[in-house]
Amino acid sequence: MDLTAKLLGTFQVNSGELVVTDPCYPPEELDEEGEELSLLLTPACKGEWIATAFLEEDGTVARLIAVHSGFQVRDEWMEMEIEIPVDSAQAGIFDADSYGRDEEISYEIENVQKLELNEEGLKYYAACCDITSTDDQGGVLESGAVTVSGLGDGLYPVFVQFDEEGKVAAAAIDFLLEEEE
Repeated sequence: MDLTAKLLGTFQVNSGELVVTDPCYPPEELDEEGEELSLLLTPACKGEWIATAFLEEDGTVARLIAVHSGFQVRDEWMEMEIEIPVDSAQAGIFDADSYGRDEEISYEIENVQKLELNEEGLKYYAACCDITSTDDQGGVLESGAVTVSGLGDGLYPVFVQFDEEGKVAAAAIDFLLEEEE
């Protein structure tokens, strides 16, 4: 299947850890016992990361890939044991220390979902919704990338590649679900 690559932009990873999750989950819920709402990838390369969405012919987002700017992607990806749940039809790859922190959003948001921004983390989530509500279906924040989740809510596999030091240097969320027969 031929996919079209769409460059979303760049973001910074300062913590050396990535969280792969649906941005509807506040950071404090990610660590709740018994529920795997995210995947923490550590150690990860610090610095600039490049985010790209891959689209099917009909425009559906099939994959979100983030790659450290100093890394050359290879053909082989390692599938992680945990799939991430999606409940808001969007998912992303974020710097773990910045994820869900309203102070990371230094600009005026549109708040297209008309969310009441009365709790910590809702401005961050609203900013993600603003990004995925555009015709581009995704984009970058200062510290992460987010796209719509292809076919909507569900469980999606995550894949990684490591650099020569054993750090995560590329991460991907695959939104293509195999048809059940």
